[in-house]
Amino acid sequence: MRIFAVIIALLLAFPATLHAQGIEQRDLRFQGDTAQAVINGVVAGRQTIDHGFDARRGQTVSIRFQPSNSAAFFNLIAPSGRALFVGQDQANPGRFTGRLAETGEYAIRVYLVRSAARRGETSRFKLTVSLTGGTPPPPPEEPFVEDDGGPDFYMVAGLRPGDRLNMRSAPSATSPAIASFRNGSILRNLGCRRTSTQRWCNVEDAERRGRRGWVNGRFLREATAPDPNEPEDPPAPRPDVSTVDCSVNGFPRLRSCNFTVQQAGPGRALVRIQLPDGDERLFDFTGGAVRPRFEVSSFRFGQSGEDWFLTVDGGQERYTVPDAVVNGG
Repeated sequence: MRIFAVIIALLLAFPATLHAQGIEQRDLRFQGDTAQAVINGVVAGRQTIDHGFDARRGQTVSIRFQPSNSAAFFNLIAPSGRALFVGQDQANPGRFTGRLAETGEYAIRVYLVRSAARRGETSRFKLTVSLTGGTPPPPPEEPFVEDDGGPDFYMVAGLRPGDRLNMRSAPSATSPAIASFRNGSILRNLGCRRTSTQRWCNVEDAERRGRRGWVNGRFLREATAPDPNEPEDPPAPRPDVSTVDCSVNGFPRLRSCNFTVQQAGPGRALVRIQLPDGDERLFDFTGGAVRPRFEVSSFRFGQSGEDWFLTVDGGQERYTVPDAVVNGG
């Protein structure tokens, strides 16, 4: 179909402007024979809401999104994770109609763009969704089936910067969240379960033994065991917090950022830089190289004199870290 010629790549399912602390998952229920659902809701600040529904290949979905704030948008995400529609990139961000190419669980993701989320803005919205071409299937009722094998460890991956993967007390999106993890977190695999549309994995936090729960397997990638010689993240900022020079788009008056550091020998340190909105950036300095411990689209570093210069996402963020911070001078 011609409409799928404009399907946006997988990574756009989580646009860079999305800056949520976690994704709330809610079921979208269709009423009667009309196969239509209407949601009147509110999205605020860093909140992100996925309205999930099951559909079959060949059905046509029509979505109308009416927000009170022009900074609120919706995306449509297919069961494979592909973004079929990214509202903020469209000339008409409030409407989508298309024939579905997959059978499974779709998600309509409602969120505020990053700048509005930082300011704590709120938007009321009305979401109208209809399916044609057949009655939408009910939520799957088949029992979970145990996955065979699997790696010993997983890494959390696929989240956009600022997002977190919720660990839940049971393999269900409606179960309480008991912890959350960022990209790069290492989790021990205790076994996964799957249905035709979902995969949940029972995991243990590799850094905090005993903290166990269930996470959505969609955001897990095979990983090696954590290096026992790698320094752990500092547990909390020290009272005598210092600053480094910084420049971050979205904070025009920002000239310095608080930081903490944990050193693990000459030339090796973990530097945690804190941003005004509560976000943080963690950089691993090891053997003359620097590695960001968070997801980026591009990263460059260099050293001149007594300073390290770090450039994130093509200049969206810049940091100057004195060599004395890394080497404990």
